[in-house]
Amino acid sequence: MPITDIPITNLSFSAYRLVGDGGVRLEPASFLSLVHWFEAEKFRAFARELYQEALHSPSVKEVRRFSAGHQRHWRGDWLAVKQRALACGMVYAARSDPGSNRWLGTADELAHALLPLGFEERLLAAACAEYVRLRDAQSVSFLGGAAAPPDHIGKRIHAVHKKAEGYWRLAHWIGRHGSWQIHDWAIQQHVPVSYHGAASSRLATAQIARLAESTDHFIVFEQRKGKVMDRVIRQIKTIKASIELDLYASDAEGALTI
Repeated sequence: MPITDIPITNLSFSAYRLVGDGGVRLEPASFLSLVHWFEAEKFRAFARELYQEALHSPSVKEVRRFSAGHQRHWRGDWLAVKQRALACGMVYAARSDPGSNRWLGTADELAHALLPLGFEERLLAAACAEYVRLRDAQSVSFLGGAAAPPDHIGKRIHAVHKKAEGYWRLAHWIGRHGSWQIHDWAIQQHVPVSYHGAASSRLATAQIARLAESTDHFIVFEQRKGKVMDRVIRQIKTIKASIELDLYASDAEGALTI
């Protein structure tokens, strides 16, 4: 292991931005270790108070003890999603550890590097294989989703997820023309998210160019015969980024199914 590597048991990292009280979007959650991520994820979807307690447990030993003591509150499908949840956490951890090569190797090499965390070896092997597929997957950015009908967005994001067999990453634009609905759907499905821009940001040429550095493919929503996204579309084409236009007919009511 390179001398610059942070011991894996000491590697903390930040991840997604959840919704807090009153619908306020919180700052990225911080995790003391991958073990904290794994144990907190058991509660995040349905037991937010327990999630917060797990998040703030002072040590790996304590968070595992806390989680085991509240097992009846784990999400019901945890056995089915646990390896994907751990793999998603690895993506966030890797972003906080850019000086290390341990995240760049094979699944077997990474599993060996993560052994000190104390995960069951079969789970770790499966999660590392999932991580490698997520690491190497396409990054997609959705623009114009804030104005598009939720039902239409839902069909498109499900289609993207199915086509990629679940292996893709979301480059989320926070500013104008971004969609928190798509962001929240991705988090529920353990699709790793990266954040770009700010709430006040507009999609000027420079911002689009920076977003393109982290995006393999753009999907732009526009109302049929509409012109709202014309400038954005032209600028994306100018930098020769991969782009797909998704036209919708009207502002139909509905909710994006999570």
